[in-house]
Amino acid sequence: DKAVAHVNSSSSAAAGGKLAAAAAAAAAAAAAAAAAASIDVEDLSKRFTADVIGHMLFAEDLKSMDMGKSQYLEIFAALLEEVHTHFSNPLRPLMLKLLRWRADVARGRSALALHDQLMSAKLAAQMASPPPDYTITGHLFKVRDPATGKPLSFAQAKAEMGIMMGAGFETTSHAMSWTLAALATHPEVQDTLAAELAAAGLAAKQQQAAAPRALEWGDLALPYLNAVIRESLRLFSPAALGTSRHCHKGISLLGHTLPKGMHVMIPPYAVGVSIANFGPSADRFIPERWLEQQQLQHLDALRQA
Repeated sequence: DKAVAHVNSSSSAAAGGKLAAAAAAAAAAAAAAAAAASIDVEDLSKRFTADVIGHMLFAEDLKSMDMGKSQYLEIFAALLEEVHTHFSNPLRPLMLKLLRWRADVARGRSALALHDQLMSAKLAAQMASPPPDYTITGHLFKVRDPATGKPLSFAQAKAEMGIMMGAGFETTSHAMSWTLAALATHPEVQDTLAAELAAAGLAAKQQQAAAPRALEWGDLALPYLNAVIRESLRLFSPAALGTSRHCHKGISLLGHTLPKGMHVMIPPYAVGVSIANFGPSADRFIPERWLEQQQLQHLDALRQA
């Protein structure tokens, strides 16, 4: 597993009290080093993407990559669980009001309340010292109602900011984590991707001391890199429940009548693993399915290089 590094060490016992103590200390140090070398990819991905969205949303370094405690990250799992419960249970709002004694309700109420406090404080700080124009919040402050000319209310801006924060870091971090997991369990795919990146100067080649260059925008067009990402998103959609729409009028779609008022959901996971869409191998991780014949021949050349 190349995605997670472990330090393997061994120690031999020695005769005598001092040597035995030294051996025990060495073994303990080795065990501690091995534990320290294990990487929690999911946690690291969340911290990285949280800092990225912090810059894009607020022009602020949230310092998640400093590896300290983050109140936002600590509550987000419970917050996301509560949001998903709202999706699946139309009675959930009523439960939050009437069943406060239940542990799951108390946990959900606490996460929602703390998230509201964090977003309120963050928005108040942004209003007191407006962020640069390139930020998402900077754009939100410029939004005007076309009918009244009024800006977003505090509650509206807070809701938009909260959605951007959650959707901006959590989905991306899961996409990264699942892609790395898929690569770790498919070494042949990992080796092919490494060869493509090395050929583009983005990864170190074997027995070559030159450091990889920085990623550029044009590099995102690398065919196998794209295929790996698309295949990961197909099998492990970060937003598996998808999006939803409310029909404001009756429509006909692919021979089906959707009446006015119907709630329609588009589940990417169901679409991605459908045999009707991707054949008998729909449940397998095969990035090559996204490539044209000429691109496949290029991969063969990379593997043989």
